[in-house]
Amino acid sequence: MCLPDDRRFQRDCRSHPTPLISSSPTLFLPRTFSYLHGDYLWLVMELLNGGPLTELLGPGVDWMESHIAFVCREILQALAFLHANHRLHRDIKSDNILVDMEGTVKIADFGFAIGLTAEVDKRRSVVGTPYWMAPELIRGLEYDGKVDVWSTGITCLEMCDGEPPLMDQPPLRALLLITTQGTPQPTNVRWERRESVCVCVRVCVNRQREGVRACERRC
Repeated sequence: MCLPDDRRFQRDCRSHPTPLISSSPTLFLPRTFSYLHGDYLWLVMELLNGGPLTELLGPGVDWMESHIAFVCREILQALAFLHANHRLHRDIKSDNILVDMEGTVKIADFGFAIGLTAEVDKRRSVVGTPYWMAPELIRGLEYDGKVDVWSTGITCLEMCDGEPPLMDQPPLRALLLITTQGTPQPTNVRWERRESVCVCVRVCVNRQREGVRACERRC
């Protein structure tokens, strides 16, 4: 991106390569740096050569329970870090989960992310991707980090069934059904008797804090 014609801004950029999220552990978030070359500011992100999780999913793809549990654990641990630092992601979905060939799982795309403060510890703005959005977010009610946990549960269902619930519905219809239907469950018959997966989904979509911590340990 071309730098604006602002000498002070350009002077500030002409320092050492700067980590954009300097306090983030590389275990959870892609390393991102900024570099100034001439009049252009380059943003460089760590390469995760497996691409987004979406590319590994689909209606005809059967995931092992242990693989689903591993990805869920990594997402929950990343969210625990973000929420401890008073940040909400607000767009957790398979497109924003990056993986590499060694099994590393990291959260990406913070375009909808926002911070919380002691004065403002909840938000009301309606953002996200329809099929993964939590009911309270859709309704415009106050919400906190639990909306990210809901989206993690939907991503878990996506790994079970190959796509999120209500994907066969138009986005506006899906938003209505999310706010009126009960807790979604896996539709793939091979998961009907897998209590551990169903429990993880139920805990995430019900946003049970103690249950989420237990899921992190069990996974």
